[in-house]
Amino acid sequence: MVEVSDEIWELWSEVSLEVFIGRDSYLLCDGKLLADSYRKFVETASVYASELPFFILTAWNPNAQRLSSRTNHARQARLLLELSNQKVKFWPSRGWSSGWSESGTAFFAKGFDLVDRLARDFGQAGYYYIFDDHLWLVDVSRSRPALAL
Repeated sequence: MVEVSDEIWELWSEVSLEVFIGRDSYLLCDGKLLADSYRKFVETASVYASELPFFILTAWNPNAQRLSSRTNHARQARLLLELSNQKVKFWPSRGWSSGWSESGTAFFAKGFDLVDRLARDFGQAGYYYIFDDHLWLVDVSRSRPALAL
């Protein structure tokens, strides 16, 4: 796992995150958690999955190295297959900040073990975690504490 620079960590902390269910989209974060939008999303998503916490992870651009769109889409498809194999309900998501935009996957999971493993398997240094109306940026290596956004 490549150490993430402070510059990239800062960029990730200023993220906007959007999740899609069917034709509806929910802007969950615009530099900070948008609690009302998140609650509406949870109300809709709880029809499909009720357990918390909620995670957003991508397979794009491992170790902050830009890959081709084709390669990124193939990696993302492998992540979705892995989640399906784990019987995890997931939704497409998108994250962006100044200078970057990536597809991602939003899902409920029972704990951090699965998410940490998937993040490592797909070369991701961090992911987003929402619990109890708080959004966190989590460093997979745990070399820095989770950052409340």
